[in-house]
Amino acid sequence: MLREPRTQSQDTESRNIIIIRFVEHKGNKSKMLNPLQEYAGKVLEMRVDHSDLTSRVKDKVQEFLRDGKRTCDKYKKIISAKDCYSMATIEENKNTLFLILGIKS
Repeated sequence: MLREPRTQSQDTESRNIIIIRFVEHKGNKSKMLNPLQEYAGKVLEMRVDHSDLTSRVKDKVQEFLRDGKRTCDKYKKIISAKDCYSMATIEENKNTLFLILGIKS
């Protein structure tokens, strides 16, 4: 389920839910992406229950790929669908991944 962004306090309300953010980004002007300053398009959130963490995120990332969007971290490193959950939840990524235009499949 994708939702509009929530506040930090709302994010921590439920300890059984992890919220992964997908920030759409256009252009290649900077070497590092910042979710608060450099985004174009939507900021989507995916609420993931602890019982099914990686498969739902993987399925969503594969859907983005079919739509011509690649998933990367803030350093613009492309992340495979199977690794997106673990990369997003690294503390420095703050549950946020970026969507950039890729090659349509």
